[in-house]
Amino acid sequence: VKTIFEDKVKEKQLKELNIELAYQEYDGDAEEYLIFDIYDLRENDFADDINLSLTNYITINYWHKSLNKINNYKAIIRKLKDNGFYFIAMKTLNKTDSFYGKNFTFKIDCMEE
Repeated sequence: VKTIFEDKVKEKQLKELNIELAYQEYDGDAEEYLIFDIYDLRENDFADDINLSLTNYITINYWHKSLNKINNYKAIIRKLKDNGFYFIAMKTLNKTDSFYGKNFTFKIDCMEE
């Protein structure tokens, strides 16, 4: 499932935003970065009792040090939606020692392989 997210977004669109992307945890030193995880996976679209597709529910945390980056969340949402992701919700995260944050939830349907 991680690959579905990376294939659809990382190489194609988020690179344009110059924001580092990590799965579950980030150990770099960038001034802004995204951490993603798949928090739910559901089968759907059955035919003859065979699952034809999966719905992937994805959570993304966007962390940035500078208040100048505060509106980048709009571009992140737009890029994901442009790649077939359905935007569910967003909330502001509590500020850490030096980072401001936003949490997004998205979903995407993918054909079962």
